[in-house]
Amino acid sequence: MAALKFRICLVHAGGELSWSRDETELRRIMNSKNHLAAEFRDNAREKPLVQRNSGVIGDRLHIENEYSHMAYAYLRDHFCSLASAVRTCVK
Repeated sequence: MAALKFRICLVHAGGELSWSRDETELRRIMNSKNHLAAEFRDNAREKPLVQRNSGVIGDRLHIENEYSHMAYAYLRDHFCSLASAVRTCVK
């Protein structure tokens, strides 16, 4: 859900947090690092994958390319677990 909220902000608000309907939620997600799997939340990085940059209008969402790949991997894992659960239920 975090990746979807980031996408909506980027596409529909041009990345401007103040223009997003979910500004408060986006800030909460970034501060708590809920957009990352638990094993990556405490991993210290020089540059975060998702961050706020100050702009002329206000804070702007910035996403590193690496996060896009990570989000797709999370989605793949989710669908694989769903498929596994369906196979278990059908037997």
